[in-house]
Amino acid sequence: MHNVSTEEMMMARDKRVSKQNKLISEHRTVICFTMNIAGPIKNNHLITKAFNEGVNMLLDQLNVSGIECSHKEIYSLSTGPEGYFCCEADPYLVKQLTVSLEDLNKFTRLFDIDVLTFKSYKISRSDLNIAPRKCMLCDNEASVCARSRKHSVNELFLHYNNVINNYFLSKNFATIRDNAIQSLLFEVTISPKPGLVDRFDTGAHKDMDIFTFIKSSCALIEPFKLYLDAGSKHSLDQHKDLMKQLRTIGRNCEATLLKATKNINTHKGANFSFGLFLGAMGCLLKNKNALSWQEVQTMIENLMQADSFQLRPDSYGKKLESNYQICVIIK
Repeated sequence: MHNVSTEEMMMARDKRVSKQNKLISEHRTVICFTMNIAGPIKNNHLITKAFNEGVNMLLDQLNVSGIECSHKEIYSLSTGPEGYFCCEADPYLVKQLTVSLEDLNKFTRLFDIDVLTFKSYKISRSDLNIAPRKCMLCDNEASVCARSRKHSVNELFLHYNNVINNYFLSKNFATIRDNAIQSLLFEVTISPKPGLVDRFDTGAHKDMDIFTFIKSSCALIEPFKLYLDAGSKHSLDQHKDLMKQLRTIGRNCEATLLKATKNINTHKGANFSFGLFLGAMGCLLKNKNALSWQEVQTMIENLMQADSFQLRPDSYGKKLESNYQICVIIK
């Protein structure tokens, strides 16, 4: 990673044009994919990660539209990553797809996707009667802000970093949440499970079946996201505050569960366990670039030790504690 000079950028642009001219002489449509990054730093680990994600998104868009990419070239350069994708599809249709991708959300607005056709003609948004691109910071026309230098390079660079980091954090959260929900569904469908609910039997339970558990699992989708989000809003040492918020979410979640199952207790324990686990994961992923299972376990232990919650006198746990001096601790 280094600061790229104006001369280096001009040389890179000339090489890019030369590459485009060569490819368009061999293919009907050429897509040139780069990153819309202001400032002297044009490539680093985060920019490359965002670029690779964008390439996958572009190829997915082409694939689901029935457009075959017949040739591709990808380069990681100090002046920024570059990708060239060739196809024989209608270039104006391809441009519509790429514009839709660029305008999809804050993250994809970092993509700069050019579509070229015969004699290297670059199709513009105005060719399709589409409004010009907006500035990522103030929503004015991007070209106007660029010419006037309305925003500082440092301001733009911080924005890019936040957008990219938040995108991947949100994506990681969605994956963790989906895996958690799938684990509940996989568990109930494992068969046979003598005494427990499975695909073939309700076991010792007469008030629930596999469909009760499916309803319950679906009801946990949004709360599981809330647990992760709550963790991400706290620093690594805010155990007491985070645990308090997790309990609030947990109570609302329990009410949602009981409503979905008509007051049948299916996932009360899972709600508690996953609440701790997801809250810890959200906090660690937000505050650290990498984490280990030992760190997750330690975070959960710290949350429980910071918990000031007292069992209700009439709760089953309190009765066990009073009558048999039994206290359940999750480790």
